[in-house]
Amino acid sequence: ARGIGALKQICMKADDADALLVELPARVRDAAACFQRSAGAQLELEKVLSDAAARLIELNQHFVEMVMSMERMLEEKEELLGRLKHAIAMLEHLAATDSLTGLQNRRAFMDAMSRDFARVRRHGGRMAFLLFDVDHFKRVNDTHGHQAGDEVLRGVSKVAAGSLRTGDVIGRYGGEEFAVLLPEAGIDDACMVADRIRQAIGVPTYPSASGPFSVSASFGVTMMAQTDPDIEALIDRADAALYKAKEQGSNRVVRG
Repeated sequence: ARGIGALKQICMKADDADALLVELPARVRDAAACFQRSAGAQLELEKVLSDAAARLIELNQHFVEMVMSMERMLEEKEELLGRLKHAIAMLEHLAATDSLTGLQNRRAFMDAMSRDFARVRRHGGRMAFLLFDVDHFKRVNDTHGHQAGDEVLRGVSKVAAGSLRTGDVIGRYGGEEFAVLLPEAGIDDACMVADRIRQAIGVPTYPSASGPFSVSASFGVTMMAQTDPDIEALIDRADAALYKAKEQGSNRVVRG
């Protein structure tokens, strides 16, 4: 467009300009001879255009290669980002999981309980809490060995988790003690859930060198009250009820 504008300003037609460009190398040599100078080798127009076209092709190929390289880098970046997100998710899962039972660990469970406690405090509703442990677990380890004790904890975790509703939360509270959060459950519903878990725990038998054996568990059950200052109030009530269950002979559910 600029070339056409320039030709218009000097009142020259395009055909005349093309002819002039063709004659230009010879005219440059003639003009140099008049001044007794050498103009050196003058490239013909076709050669100039051919070289320019070749250079443009080379530049275009280089540009295409740069674009492809950038696309590969973006793809690699997306792949690395995906791997990083997966690794972070795995680390978060490991940080929240008890390695022996596969349940939530105490920290993760307490976080979930704190969130539900805050929900009920703000919006109303119900929340029940169970605390239970395996009866006479020290005797299991002493009689059958710690490996058998670990199998008991895994077995109890499996049957207890399988007895819960979707949305209920179970975690290993510590040692042979477990905790269950029941959102939107009343005390009667919670006692029924606790008794269902209790019965399920008593069904499996575990092999050992001294012969197969089974276990039982005791439960303390409570329900959140709007007057509870914090989750420690629920835990204390459930713990006291669990202690009563032990006093009354174990393998039972006591509400607190």
